[in-house]
Amino acid sequence: MKIQSLLYSALVSGLLLLTNSLPAAAQGEEKTPDTPDQKSRTVLDKMLDRVTFSGILQGGYSAGFGPVSPVGIMLGNGANDFVIHRIVLQVKAKITDDLSLTYTSDLAGDYTNLEYYAEYTPVPEFGIVLGQRKVPFLMENQISPAVHELISTMSLLSNYMAACNPSNPLNGAWSGRDLGVEIKGDLLGQIMSYRIGAYNGQGMNRRDLNKAKTLSGNLTIRPFVGLELQGSFLSGKTVAVGDALFTKEQRRVTKGETYRMDRVAGGLSYKSERFGIRSEYIAGRDGNVLSDGVYATARVLLFQKLDLIGSYTYADFNKGGENHLSINNYVVGLQYKFLPKCRLSLEYNVTDPQGASNTNHTINTQLQFAF
Repeated sequence: MKIQSLLYSALVSGLLLLTNSLPAAAQGEEKTPDTPDQKSRTVLDKMLDRVTFSGILQGGYSAGFGPVSPVGIMLGNGANDFVIHRIVLQVKAKITDDLSLTYTSDLAGDYTNLEYYAEYTPVPEFGIVLGQRKVPFLMENQISPAVHELISTMSLLSNYMAACNPSNPLNGAWSGRDLGVEIKGDLLGQIMSYRIGAYNGQGMNRRDLNKAKTLSGNLTIRPFVGLELQGSFLSGKTVAVGDALFTKEQRRVTKGETYRMDRVAGGLSYKSERFGIRSEYIAGRDGNVLSDGVYATARVLLFQKLDLIGSYTYADFNKGGENHLSINNYVVGLQYKFLPKCRLSLEYNVTDPQGASNTNHTINTQLQFAF
């Protein structure tokens, strides 16, 4: 893709610019000339001061009990296997104090370009971002898997609404990311923050399939330390990459069709050393199909390094439709942080569709190493 190639070239060019712009020795100082080897080390050291690397490796074991869901939304499909969830590597090059380049990839399974973007922030109140990264829709969507409380990282509802997995076949799997341009900033000393942007609307690593663009944004307010209130939206016309789950009469949307996709959400998050909770109400529309729901996820510190995790989701994926599908999802678990960024997690997950007998139960374990 041309845009990806340009951004890769920009990253390399930025590193070269960084090398050439490193400050020279002050004039008038007398010192012994450096050897070629010393000069190379000095340049490399100064470059590394402006380049940071981070990574996540997550893998574990899952065992599911219960029938496979006929619509592909529910967790717990009878799987019984060891799996590597993520091997994510990120490099960030700070070209100047205002300009940076970021590249993130996932090496688990097929190699995937997750993020590649340039960010220019001349003042805290205003910045501009060009490239591919997570769209500013949903609080959950902005949280790194390295710190998310759940092994699955996202509720069933958030996955469906933000296209973080293929549960909504109209969108496919975006991983909550898209390619576009946005503006952002912190106001009143970070009491208020905003992000708003225009995106292709087809998701991660995809070309736009129509002339319309999708808008997304959020506004976050922090009235006091630990508490965040946020509203966000995602809206635009996009092209379906698959057939809708609910395709009767006026609710029918098929692959290749341009349809209206709208999302709104509002929620809150509170964090302290011993306790944390996050909850959002989310509503959406795909063509004429309406959906909504709410999730709440909480963390309680039991001992010095051991957390109790609990989460509940209610989702109605075809609100008012003839083929009604609403689901309750419950998660309870423990996570033990044996190092600041390394942990062992255990979860028990129950997915219960209302009015049906195909309840699923899943046991998940995960070991995480991060730096």
